[in-house]
Amino acid sequence: MIELSVIVPIYNAKDTLERCLDSILDQSFNEFEVICINDGSTDESEKILQEYKKKDKRIIVIKQKNKGLSATRNVGIKNAKGKYVTFIDSDDWIEKDTFKKVKEQMDKNYEIIRINYMINNEKKENNYKNILYNSNQIKEKVIPDILVGKIPSYSWLLYIKLDTLKKNNWYYNEETKYMEDIEYLLNICYSCKDIYFMNEKLYHYFINTNGMTKSKKNYEKNMYYILDIHKKIINIIKKNDKKYEERRKISDTIYANNIINYAYLSYINNNNKAIFKNIEEITSTNQFKEMSKNFQFKFLPQHLRFQLLLVKYNKINLLKIFFKLKAIARKLKSKQYNNTKKD
Repeated sequence: MIELSVIVPIYNAKDTLERCLDSILDQSFNEFEVICINDGSTDESEKILQEYKKKDKRIIVIKQKNKGLSATRNVGIKNAKGKYVTFIDSDDWIEKDTFKKVKEQMDKNYEIIRINYMINNEKKENNYKNILYNSNQIKEKVIPDILVGKIPSYSWLLYIKLDTLKKNNWYYNEETKYMEDIEYLLNICYSCKDIYFMNEKLYHYFINTNGMTKSKKNYEKNMYYILDIHKKIINIIKKNDKKYEERRKISDTIYANNIINYAYLSYINNNNKAIFKNIEEITSTNQFKEMSKNFQFKFLPQHLRFQLLLVKYNKINLLKIFFKLKAIARKLKSKQYNNTKKD
């Protein structure tokens, strides 16, 4: 019997794919299948997949035209035969006994099991106690923590009971192109019976050592994507949550702040002085104006409160000065750190 279906979406992952697959195939527990979906890769990913498929019968390879992450994960779910399903990104890897340890909780028949993670090999991420949340506790504790970012929403931390997934129609929204994980997790949290949180860090989330994340960031485009995902999150909350007004205020604050943070990242990383036109365009929309009525500054650190306050009252010229000062302070801090390392 197949206990677990491991879904690995792949797009141009030739440099990291072998490490990912090796970590899966080297598990001490082996009653699983690996569904590898090549989402239109143009590099040597397909060649690597075929080589691994010849070596291990647990590997299933599906090749398709590029459809994006959400659609690719759905293809994996529809082809899964395990009791549970999980996702692993093709540039990440897992600890050797991950499946064995998760299987101990799968045997308790929880609907969702969530593991913990580390960035690369560093054990610096949030620590959670091993704890089981029922449906009421999920709504009162877990969902608010997801909305403010205390609980990361990464799908690759989840082990989901497949029959429950299909019964509740927990498929990804294929129209969502950015931050699809939080939309997916919230839909699950509003309808699942329980989630078991495992404290141990078993998943390695890969970030390149040069500081760049998995894909090249288009900060300007992401600012507009955030508006789109914000609408979807608000609709989910409105449909499912008795505390809609309270939760909406949290979401409005956090997502508006994310937009401004992306603007700052564009300013410092892309040297984009024109980003303030994007800010003016976004803040002039009816959606953002409604968001600004609900800002709850207590959820933010002091410096983030200040920049959001400037945006709320349309003080874009002051925001330009603030961004410039933040950039100078960042350079000085970096220089000081480098000098300390030399010493």
